Amino acid sequence: MKYYVSVTGLTLKTNLSYPRFMYHAVPSFTQARKAEGNVFAETRSIKGCHHTLTVWEDKKSMRKYMYSGAHIQAMKVTKEIADLSNTKTYGYESDHVPTWQEAIEQWGKHATLYGKSTANTDENKGAGTPQETAATVH
Repeated sequence: MKYYVSVTGLTLKTNLSYPRFMYHAVPSFTQARKAEGNVFAETRSIKGCHHTLTVWEDKKSMRKYMYSGAHIQAMKVTKEIADLSNTKTYGYESDHVPTWQEAIEQWGKHATLYGKSTANTDENKGAGTPQETAATVH
């Protein structure tokens, strides 16, 4: 079976952004775990970067989640709370649910910085410009 994997990483501007981040991150994560088509969802903080690893039955399911509910609200505040020089997303197809090590390696090699051209990344095709859509906060 083919899965759609989404790996995100967000670094906060300052520690003062943490309460607002959590205010949006917790409901977004709860939404992801309950979303139709979600197979796996976990979060980890690695070297000060807040990561989310979600695995979906297909890209359509991920995008339905991404642009709805608590998650769309979280996306709207990303520019205000995130250090955009280290806020990145990467989505890709896989035949298995990756380990965290695998997912972070892929993210490190292929993720796109928020605010840069995202036209060629799978996850962001058709997502609009950064002015139209904010970066992913999970």
